[in-house]
Amino acid sequence: MIINPYANVNWGTVQKIVSCSHEHCESQAQCNTLTATSGIKHICISNYYPSVPLYPIDETYTVPEGCISSPNAEHHSMTIKGTFVPAMHLNGLGSFFESGNPRGVEPVGCNGENCAVIIKQILEQLQYSDGGGVTINHPTWSGLNMGQIKYLLDLDDRVLGLEIFNTDFENQSGENMEANIQKWDSALKTGRRCWGFCVADHEGQSTQDWLGRNVLLVNSFDEHSCLQAYRNGEFYGQIRNSNLAFTNISFNNGVFSVSTENATKIIIVIDGHAIEYNGNEASVSVPSGATYIRAEGRSATDYIFSNPVMLKTINRRKSNMTRQILLMS
Repeated sequence: MIINPYANVNWGTVQKIVSCSHEHCESQAQCNTLTATSGIKHICISNYYPSVPLYPIDETYTVPEGCISSPNAEHHSMTIKGTFVPAMHLNGLGSFFESGNPRGVEPVGCNGENCAVIIKQILEQLQYSDGGGVTINHPTWSGLNMGQIKYLLDLDDRVLGLEIFNTDFENQSGENMEANIQKWDSALKTGRRCWGFCVADHEGQSTQDWLGRNVLLVNSFDEHSCLQAYRNGEFYGQIRNSNLAFTNISFNNGVFSVSTENATKIIIVIDGHAIEYNGNEASVSVPSGATYIRAEGRSATDYIFSNPVMLKTINRRKSNMTRQILLMS
């Protein structure tokens, strides 16, 4: 089954809404720079200690007219398949689920609970049944191997994907964009649908530089539509607040085509193999048997990343029996 996240996008009329699926904000000043320097219009604060959704945002901070928010929080200190992985962090994008206590108060985070149980609770408390889900955060810094990433993706279709760019951990403890993208491509090559997220995390709290955002492609600018775009993969990742943008991503009759504004280079990735094109647009006939295809656009100062078109997928919908086994493992 082909999964093309852009199949229903009308590029001529679509609204491009800058959002972040993972950012921490603990003061009005930080909120001011978040909205001013990043251009973020859909605000999904993901604070922890405790992990409680800061929603709606205007009950805590004053935000510019035209900004909206969604519930979100970052959850950590869980086990995966019986192994305690305290650095494994998951965001409940669009969920009201809460965990943990204030800093220094036990229990910390999810207190070593099974990650499958936590994910189940996150999904049970989604604001909209057809929007939002779970993101796998900074996978390299977290120390997640491919077996663990595949396990998380297989728990539920609403485990949306992983972070391919996280400003806060860039070049720290081995966490960098290249390592995360390698994990992304490795997951995609197995036929697992996995969206790629670009996020600011804590970075703007110290540098005021809020790099990392997701550009949502919506017909209506409202909370529900934004969370639906995340669920469906109708977005692309971007590092900076620049004029670099995708203007079309399509797959028709075996041909994958991309056009951009202000790119100097386009990179098409098919099953982990990259093909470079100079200029603003590119088109390629996808070879028979390919599993996925995605695109990157680059300018002198910025990067953008499309989500993958999945040409072959494994069945990630588990039977009730399999889900129970996963929950118990």
